[in-house]
Amino acid sequence: MRRIDLARLGHADVRRQLAGILGAEPEAALVDEIYARSEGNAFFVEELAVSLRAGHRPGPSENLRELLLVRVEALPPDAGRVLRLVAEGGSAVEHPLLAAVSGMPEEALLDALRAATGAHLLSPTPEGDGYRFRHSLVREAVGEDLLPGERSALNRRYAETVEAAPHLVRAEERDARLAGYW
Repeated sequence: MRRIDLARLGHADVRRQLAGILGAEPEAALVDEIYARSEGNAFFVEELAVSLRAGHRPGPSENLRELLLVRVEALPPDAGRVLRLVAEGGSAVEHPLLAAVSGMPEEALLDALRAATGAHLLSPTPEGDGYRFRHSLVREAVGEDLLPGERSALNRRYAETVEAAPHLVRAEERDARLAGYW
């Protein structure tokens, strides 16, 4: 086996791919949405377009959602738990906030994070102080897999943690994140 890393598609490439799949020139707004959601990943562009052709809004099809979750389900239980926490925490979650919300011992949290980053599901934030999903569609699939009560409990834990320890998030983001959690 030989691994070949491919660069992500640009906006114009996504438009051309969509035109080929849909058999017509796509509207600019659709190209923008699918480009943003696929992050230039050609496979995701195709799956989002197939979902659209099936009459659904351009979101992950059930097949894509299942494919994305297979890697999550293969992880140790603590890593899956951490992924669910990060999925509900926002586009990125600071390590100290994640540690406080998880309530996990530090070594167990680090082991879970190592498993999730090793599986290429999470990556450190550019600032190096937290974690984010490597692809937003994986975050979306993990988030959609949460039970309703699980989602509300996680959001409540985030909100209560930020209210009790506001220094865990950047001051300029605090109000918006609290509003999102509540």
